[in-house]
Amino acid sequence: MGEEERFFLYAPITKPQVEQLAAAATPEALRSALRTLFSLSVQDEPTEILLDFHTRNLAFTRQHRFTLEKTSCFLGIMDSVFHVGLNQRLTQTASYDMFRKCLLRHSAQRPPWSIAVFSSSDVQQLTQFALATFFRSYALYEHAFTPHTDMLLITGTRFESSFPPVQQLSLGRGIDPATVPELAAYLATAAEAEKPLNEDQAAQSMTEKEVSVELDPFQQLVTQELKSLESALDEKMKKREEELVAKLVGAKK
Repeated sequence: MGEEERFFLYAPITKPQVEQLAAAATPEALRSALRTLFSLSVQDEPTEILLDFHTRNLAFTRQHRFTLEKTSCFLGIMDSVFHVGLNQRLTQTASYDMFRKCLLRHSAQRPPWSIAVFSSSDVQQLTQFALATFFRSYALYEHAFTPHTDMLLITGTRFESSFPPVQQLSLGRGIDPATVPELAAYLATAAEAEKPLNEDQAAQSMTEKEVSVELDPFQQLVTQELKSLESALDEKMKKREEELVAKLVGAKK
């Protein structure tokens, strides 16, 4: 059964408890009786706010000369709406809807669905009072009764490790790489690279170099320029030799 479907006539606030509230003559005695009735023994700010909430509701019932039945119902409804709304994080609209359903359930004689505790004028007055007090400050009550937790961040060492001891370099001695099995493949490759090439391998290497040169456009251009310079130089040397030979022949005659 939901809170809006239950009856609050002398439940949870009984008739003797309401009579005790009615007998309180001073504000101090009234607050003490409310503190005992709603088990508000903790001395902190939220408890004092809740005590003020119940004191204001009781003062409204006294001002309008409510009967014990009306006082019991109204105090029980407001206490239920307060705790259910804030504990279940209801919105202001949802909490007000719950209050209206509870109030209307006690405003018409239609057993077992409703009972006639409040008159139509009572319902209007109670609605205006609740809107002007509790629902008007609903966000403030939410803030006051929402637990706040402070987070404390502390830096710490996640992994703890130590470096192994290191020997001094001067205490070491050299070893022959050939005695290390793991280096055998690398040493064999290095030895083959340093082995002198025979004539066939050398010719093949030269041919590969020439082919690589031919594939390079820039290198081809340089090679053509060198060949043209060599041809021109050979032509000049050949002409000078012919001129020198002609001069020698002419001198002999």
